[in-house]
Amino acid sequence: MHALQSDCSARGVVVQGWSYDIGNHESIRKAMSNLEESGVSAVTFVFLDTADLTTLIETGLELQSLGKAKPRLLILPEALDLGSLSRAAREVLHGSLTLRSIGGTTANPRWASFASLGWYNLSATAFNRLLPEPFHVSQSLFAPTFDASNSYFLRNLGTYEYDAMAAAGLLACAVAPTGVIAADFGTELWKAATSAEFEFEGLSGTVRFDERGDRDQLTANIQLYNVLQDADGSLSESQVATYDGLATSPWLWQGGSMSASGVVFNGGRASPPRVLRVTLLQRMSDARQTSATLCDGAGGNWVAEGGDGSVGKCWLGAGWQAVAASGLAAANDFNARIGSYVPQFASETMQACDVQLSVSVVDSGSTATVTLGALTERLFTPSSPDLVVGPARSEVAQQAATLLGTEAIDTLLMSYWASSPRLSDQSLYPRFMRTYPTDEATAAALCEFWKSSMGCVKPAPIPIPARALAHLYTSLPQVH
Repeated sequence: MHALQSDCSARGVVVQGWSYDIGNHESIRKAMSNLEESGVSAVTFVFLDTADLTTLIETGLELQSLGKAKPRLLILPEALDLGSLSRAAREVLHGSLTLRSIGGTTANPRWASFASLGWYNLSATAFNRLLPEPFHVSQSLFAPTFDASNSYFLRNLGTYEYDAMAAAGLLACAVAPTGVIAADFGTELWKAATSAEFEFEGLSGTVRFDERGDRDQLTANIQLYNVLQDADGSLSESQVATYDGLATSPWLWQGGSMSASGVVFNGGRASPPRVLRVTLLQRMSDARQTSATLCDGAGGNWVAEGGDGSVGKCWLGAGWQAVAASGLAAANDFNARIGSYVPQFASETMQACDVQLSVSVVDSGSTATVTLGALTERLFTPSSPDLVVGPARSEVAQQAATLLGTEAIDTLLMSYWASSPRLSDQSLYPRFMRTYPTDEATAAALCEFWKSSMGCVKPAPIPIPARALAHLYTSLPQVH
């Protein structure tokens, strides 16, 4: 994980990581919860077994951080037994990718010659004299019945062992081609191996070492495979791209391009999903209600956090839960392109759009203090929102819109209940929008009702508090 984060950081790619304990469902659940909150678009599963992969996926489905309604770019490790996964897990993995480090490639003529001709000319007798009897190889290993080209062990391990032995011989001749082996032979071998001059062509391609003795990353043979679910529910793999670090364009797609390769991404799409991180400032509690009595009076549910019950939080009831469910339902419908309620979701334009909404629900606490605290925790982090939906109250929205509208943050705020006309001032709130009608719209409708429906041009005074009345009068159009 450290290598992944370090290398990606050098390329401007931010990698977040969450560990879990093998076989521990609670720690797996916590890792998947962190994934949901992060809003990351690509998920790489590193060093896990098949059982844990199943648990991770099923937990992700439960938490709605994975699934058809929220496809992500999933990248799997090698050597997983995909056939033993649950059907639900296999459905999620349709369109995922797996990277494989390949020793011998078909583009390497040395490997092609070795696997098709050289291998079958080898003799078991020549090797068995160096091997213990229980490990003696059979001559059938070099018979035509053995598929050398497609042998996983020979292609992906034997090639590297061949080249390791080849490197030993070449380095020895570079350091001490004649005479007695010197006392500093090891030191000289290291210097020669890690010098810029040492390089050779082997079964695994171009072999050279960096200053740490590692194989030069640019000479690695990496292939990309697409994991697809067949009609019978089973999973199969198909190569779609090859990595050549020495080439001008390191990733070469089969057929010459991503579209020509036939790759399918999670969710059944022909292009990778692009995740839009949306923070939903949801009114879930009311920090203004500071006691059980006040909370009960406001129709909330007081949950004590202290021993005597005097400290706690006032959670709001079914009404606000329904509001939250509505917003999340819209995100799911959009991600699945279900046009039952917004027909445009199912349009050809939307089907061609790669955007997926990754929603992180945050409690606004019904106050500006709680809302600003929640926002500042997320801003300028890898999971910083691309767009914010909410908050509910106008007073809170003004504070949030001021923060998000600054030049340094420049994030759109889309409120679903704030109605104050003050929020229409673009000089103060340049990135504020709302789906809820403003008070001006309500005032205009009321005046139109008085005039056109009731025939009133001088309606009787309404007993409205002075503060609200002043607000109303400044919003009303002129009625003559």
